Amino acid sequence: MYLLGGRAVARSGQRSGYTLSAVASKRQDEDWFFRIGEELQRLSDEVMRGIVANSAAANRFWRPNIDVCEAQDEITLTIELAGVSRRDVTIQYVAKNRSLIVRGRRRPVELPDCQPSRSHQLEVYYGEFEREIRLPEVAVEPSGIQASFSEGMLIVRIPKRTASDTRRSIPVTEDNG
Repeated sequence: MYLLGGRAVARSGQRSGYTLSAVASKRQDEDWFFRIGEELQRLSDEVMRGIVANSAAANRFWRPNIDVCEAQDEITLTIELAGVSRRDVTIQYVAKNRSLIVRGRRRPVELPDCQPSRSHQLEVYYGEFEREIRLPEVAVEPSGIQASFSEGMLIVRIPKRTASDTRRSIPVTEDNG
């Protein structure tokens, strides 16, 4: 038996099918592919920022930076949102995708003495943003998710589900009908 594209392939006289290592290998390939896609998106955003920095289209390319860290009992996301009001941020947990969606808006700062036609350098991006963050493959407790906002940083804490949360006894009742 040998692996071909993450799938166990049988040689003559052997059974074919997925092995545990093949499934794990396939999952690692998908994670790698996902990370490469995110990095390409980030690089594309950087290129587009340079191209459209002096145009109104620049607002569409803002993507806040995010750190995802896993500790023993929780996953923590740190999202850089300088200049964004807490009231302009929403967070949604999507169980089906095992992801968190963070949406928000950075409103432009009105400076009466600074007109865009007289600006010499424009690097701050305004407008709406949306980031979907895929979470590590661990069981989480969605009802325990908490978010706090301080000094331009949004901290989202997602508790991991404990072993006692993953199993429970289910009583069997007698059906008298």
